[in-house]
Amino acid sequence: RGTLDKAITCYQQAVIQADPDFNDTNVLHNPASFYGLHQSFFLFDVLTAKAAALQMKYASGAGKFFLLQSFETYSCALALSKHVEKIYNSDEARFFLKETVDTAYKIAVELGLQLYESTTDTSYIFKLLKYIEDDRASGLQAGLQELQLSTIPSLPQNLLQEERKLKFNLSGLNNALLQTKDSAQNNNL
Repeated sequence: RGTLDKAITCYQQAVIQADPDFNDTNVLHNPASFYGLHQSFFLFDVLTAKAAALQMKYASGAGKFFLLQSFETYSCALALSKHVEKIYNSDEARFFLKETVDTAYKIAVELGLQLYESTTDTSYIFKLLKYIEDDRASGLQAGLQELQLSTIPSLPQNLLQEERKLKFNLSGLNNALLQTKDSAQNNNL
């Protein structure tokens, strides 16, 4: 509807709802860490939506400051994706990382290039190279971990099946957490 300021404020409220450790209503601030229980996939979506709204604000002529804020918010979302990659090793996480995060990496690189071109600050180039490296490494890491376990000849197949079952259950519990609004049920889950 073109009400970017209101959208950005609403996205900030959604970030606060998705991250129990973050309660800053200043739209220019993002979570700094992701330890504890988070609605990670939802939080990633909200952060990237907020970043896109900030990018639109920049595109509407609001100034380079909003380009920087968009880049910083995408950076926060990418930091969350690295946390998800380390914590969750499931098909759901791999799908999330490949399908959703890949797009965010590409946009962050484009914004970083724009920032570098307008400021000639080489720190943006180093961040961009890290993002490109991280994007490629995440796909390789997921495949490598799966391959390492399946090639151990003495590893009982029932343990591999048990691991897959536990990962599936963890993924189901995370989905249930996203669905419930009851704090007692959340604690139980």
